[in-house]
Amino acid sequence: MSVAKILIEEIEAFAVRNPGHQNSADVLLKAVRKIDTQFTGETRDMLLSEARHTFLQQIQTLETAERTLESLKTLQTNQKKLVEALKRLAMQRPEGATLH
Repeated sequence: MSVAKILIEEIEAFAVRNPGHQNSADVLLKAVRKIDTQFTGETRDMLLSEARHTFLQQIQTLETAERTLESLKTLQTNQKKLVEALKRLAMQRPEGATLH
């Protein structure tokens, strides 16, 4: 199987697993198909290599964004818990304290 066909299959599989990224996958697929049909030799190989590199970077960026989003959700949850704990501490009166 040719390098272009393997890359096309990988990009299509990625798009199926990540439907939110279908547009960027479609753009990359279009580029790979164009490279496959309009270039030959070293130029074709170099361009396919660059397309593969771009695809791998896209996956890495997606994974990083997902981890960042998960970290932000955790941070928000922890922040809410901290604020609630501080409110409870601020509302507690020392033993023997009067209201006035």
